[in-house]
Amino acid sequence: MTEESKLIDPAVNAEAIHDTLDSQGNEVTSAEDVDEEETADGESADAVAAGSVAKKKKSKKAKIKRALGVSDKNEGDASGSSNSANPASKLTTDMVEQLLQMNPALKKEVAGLNKEQASEAVKKMDSVSGKNQKDMASYKFWQTQPVPRFDETQQFDEGPIKRIDPEQVPKEPQQLLEGFEWVTMDLTNNKEVGPSRALKAPGWRKEWHVGVRASKSRKLVAFISGVPISLRVRSTVLKSTEINFLCIHKKLRSKRLAPVLIQEITRRCYQLGIFQAIYTAGIVLPKPVSSCRYFHRSLDWLKLFEVGFSPMPKNSSKARQLTKYKLPESTSTPGLRSTQGKDVPAVLDLLQRYMKRFELAPEFDAEEINHWMVHDEKTTAEQVIWTYVVEDPSSHKITDFFSFYCLESSVIKNPKHDTVRAAYLFYYATEAAFAENEKGLKDRLNGLMNDALVLAKRYNFDVFNALTLLDNPLFLEQQKYGPGDGQLHYYIYNYRAHPLAGGVNAKNDVDENRRGGVGVVML
Repeated sequence: MTEESKLIDPAVNAEAIHDTLDSQGNEVTSAEDVDEEETADGESADAVAAGSVAKKKKSKKAKIKRALGVSDKNEGDASGSSNSANPASKLTTDMVEQLLQMNPALKKEVAGLNKEQASEAVKKMDSVSGKNQKDMASYKFWQTQPVPRFDETQQFDEGPIKRIDPEQVPKEPQQLLEGFEWVTMDLTNNKEVGPSRALKAPGWRKEWHVGVRASKSRKLVAFISGVPISLRVRSTVLKSTEINFLCIHKKLRSKRLAPVLIQEITRRCYQLGIFQAIYTAGIVLPKPVSSCRYFHRSLDWLKLFEVGFSPMPKNSSKARQLTKYKLPESTSTPGLRSTQGKDVPAVLDLLQRYMKRFELAPEFDAEEINHWMVHDEKTTAEQVIWTYVVEDPSSHKITDFFSFYCLESSVIKNPKHDTVRAAYLFYYATEAAFAENEKGLKDRLNGLMNDALVLAKRYNFDVFNALTLLDNPLFLEQQKYGPGDGQLHYYIYNYRAHPLAGGVNAKNDVDENRRGGVGVVML
């Protein structure tokens, strides 16, 4: 399964920190040892679940130990003996404090350490994140890019960081390592690329689907993409690119391909007069404009427990958990139905008005709504996004809509399950938002989102994921979402903006009063 976020297990976190502090200087379990554990076929569900919890504990311990600089005796120091190769080692204590404030998940991982230990732990990380020891690029690379810096303290006006002259942009990409070559992916060729709806949004450009192939085998080993987006940052609308789907073959992640890919797609955007971009990451890079937290709502709790995603709460049982997450068989909102092509103008109007309530939001047009919100069985065999509208039975006016999309994750070394189907909350809007003092908004959203859960369960999804953006803080807890251990940080390339609310408070708890910032949902 993806490691972007999982439901928090407080017992595992506390035990991992305690064991880590007790075992410094002793032999430790390496991450490789954890990954190589296997589960025998024929084990009971309880045994499978117990094994998953054990792995989770070992993985958490290994993560904290790496952060503390306690290496396995069989593990070499990939970065050399000097900390000078690690950009994080040069962070000041004040900068570390900033990082921890922007990454509450990381802050909680070192919660058992005193201030000095926590600071040293962060500085010793290969990257300033406990989730990815080999992240997309080092801080040294980002210091060369037009992005805000952590040590910026002066007041500033929002706007571009660097003025770009397209005439000065290199006409050719930089040379790759011997044995590799650039390739522009052909999304019209089904043999070369599978389903690619997310990459073919209206206005998509072939040049923004950048790959790297091995020259001999012709295998695709790296990829990055961009799609056009009209992005509003408060009152300023930017002609931008949404950067997504950066991926590199696991055997090549030490070759520093990520910075090269980022520079290449930047070059291609600059050539076309696009100088800003929005992107997200689960790790802290210089410098997030906002940070949101993942929340997860179990639909098939037993399956999630068996694959190690959902913990067993203290003093609970399987029967209690299944009862807790049981959903109605049918939806409850009158007039709820699947979105059709004829609904596009009404959905567009509703969403445009709704998104004005957020400081960071896309500016959609009718073509984009039709692309993202309407499933056409004639042109798209595999459904990826589900969208529903509420049509008032009397006036036939579209008063609400919501949508969610599908991402499947592989389950490794589990005898019962191969995949987990996750539904992710996408865009939604409701007329209830425009009532005085938002009267009725919370109740309306809870009704709509409960219907979304019912429908997702009907389509055999196992979990429903959402972030603390949009108006999600109004219903996450009431709909029995549990907090995840992952954050999603939002970045704007070549643009300096004041921080935006991300739906959580300083303790990383969901906060209804911290809405109104992030209104961008990225696939």
